[in-house]
Amino acid sequence: MLYNYYTSDGRLTLNAICRQYKCSINEVIMINSQPYSYTTDYQGVRVVDKTVSTYLNDCNLKNKNIEKGLTIKLPYEITGGRETPSSKYETIENERLRALSGISVGQGRTGGSLAALASNGGHVDWSTFNCYVTVYANGGAVGTMSLPIYPNEFSDSNSGNFNSQNLLGRSVDYQIYQGSSRSFSVTLSMHEELCSDYNYIHRLVSFIESACYPGYAGTVVQVPEIQIVIGSHINITGILTSTSASWKAPIIDGKLVNCDLSLSITETHGPFSMSEVAASQGRR
Repeated sequence: MLYNYYTSDGRLTLNAICRQYKCSINEVIMINSQPYSYTTDYQGVRVVDKTVSTYLNDCNLKNKNIEKGLTIKLPYEITGGRETPSSKYETIENERLRALSGISVGQGRTGGSLAALASNGGHVDWSTFNCYVTVYANGGAVGTMSLPIYPNEFSDSNSGNFNSQNLLGRSVDYQIYQGSSRSFSVTLSMHEELCSDYNYIHRLVSFIESACYPGYAGTVVQVPEIQIVIGSHINITGILTSTSASWKAPIIDGKLVNCDLSLSITETHGPFSMSEVAASQGRR
């Protein structure tokens, strides 16, 4: 099975579904290209009038609940209330590379899809890789933007907090577990050669920076969260604790267009058990 399938009970919006299963609205819309409705053309031929992607996008824009009974694809397999990595990323990769490499859908990484593409002299641009950031506020996604690069390196740190308790007559202290934390940091070096739309780089930087600031609904302060996904390696959702943009020449239309954007995230989702973290491979 290439995707996990979710059947709507009619009570949730797409925002709520994506929030529950920790995936982005963009990727759910992207993978649901199956027919939603049909119409008949002037020759009496039954043709697709609307896809599920179109329907989901319309529901998202209008903040409407997904109709009861509609089955949609989700990018994760859900097991016991937790998500585990699925073949979703390889599936998207293979679907996009098929036209270039002639490889059929369903071959995994070990099946040599990238290797075969390379041997054929094909080129994979940044949009082929599933890297994106999503900002959440007030229980729903504010928006999602793709990252125009695949980072060469990043830091994914985990720490455990234990309190030492000394007992009379015992040579070694007891260690009482207090909690765990995870932090993530990365520097994105973006320039116009990787992303020809330099205005997109400026919009992306502002979009990420916005997660450092609260939203307001009357007197209520909405604390934002940010999710970053890097291919099939990293998926973390948390608080954006810092971000720093260093802009560099050249100057186009009065703007510096090259940017080194550094950001740090402290995870807020969980709690996770030892076995769940061991099986997550960075995606949880």
